[in-house]
Amino acid sequence: PYVVGAIISPGAIPQNPGNDSLKAERGTELEMGFDAGLLNDRVGLELTYFRKVDKNLILQQPLPPSLGYSQNPYVNIGSLLNSGFEMSATLVPVNTRSLTWDVRLGGSTLHNEVTDMGGIAPFNIGDNRVQEGYQVGFWWSNKILNIDDATGVVTVEDTLSFAGNVLPTFEGNVSTNVTLFRNFKVYASLDTKRGHKVYNLTDYFRETQLVRSANRLDTLVLSRHERLRR
Repeated sequence: PYVVGAIISPGAIPQNPGNDSLKAERGTELEMGFDAGLLNDRVGLELTYFRKVDKNLILQQPLPPSLGYSQNPYVNIGSLLNSGFEMSATLVPVNTRSLTWDVRLGGSTLHNEVTDMGGIAPFNIGDNRVQEGYQVGFWWSNKILNIDDATGVVTVEDTLSFAGNVLPTFEGNVSTNVTLFRNFKVYASLDTKRGHKVYNLTDYFRETQLVRSANRLDTLVLSRHERLRR
């Protein structure tokens, strides 16, 4: 260590310990399906099934700060599974020289799961966690048990647990096109994603501004009437 003024600093700062056992990722995928067109292709159907297994997936495993390293090493986890269906249906109710109208309905499912950790213990990456039997990087948090509206006090669990998937388990969409005189087109689309949660940083910023600002509202001190006046 060396001293600059009154500050003692380490003489050496280790960065990344490295990993001489790191292997390249390997993946195998099975995909099958069928396409069908009926009534001169005015009705179309598509269905695809996929199953992909990735082995030796490369991720950064956080190290305890007490080890002194400033970077986390890359490691291989055992196996990651991605499987699901992709489907779509197309319908052309109207097809004339002056007017064409088509409708498309699509959807897909996804099952993402860490099936083998390869001997590595589960670990966190910020608010995300890598653990066998769950989606890779699923949300990991203290669940809210109770919110007291009178005092504003929130009670949460002492231990961290599964809080939601990062990747959608279902995605669907409906779209339609209306073409007039083959030159003017109107398009509309509706999409949905289900089975996952999104970290809303906009809400987080708004809800914590009062706590971090000089004009903070301390719900443990102010009465309900005082908070309403503010």
